[in-house]
Amino acid sequence: MAIVDDLDWMDLERHLQLLQDKMNQYIASIESGEIYSIYPDSRNREFSIEVILKHEPCDEALDFLEQVKHLLEDAGYAFKYKLLDQSRNLCE
Repeated sequence: MAIVDDLDWMDLERHLQLLQDKMNQYIASIESGEIYSIYPDSRNREFSIEVILKHEPCDEALDFLEQVKHLLEDAGYAFKYKLLDQSRNLCE
């Protein structure tokens, strides 16, 4: 499951909240079993959430993403994030 994040980091709190909300929706879909009605072939597969960032995250955002990574991995899900392109850091 992928999240394409095209927002800049000018409003850090709002951006992190939106990311958290989206990830929570994905996790809820997995845990409720809803994912199987959308993607029947996903049964007996490992779930992975990937965030694809358009803009380079600031240190606070990286800290958040690392915390999410540890939480999701502890819950049995794979998590990764990557930068789509090299944009300047907008968290200041």
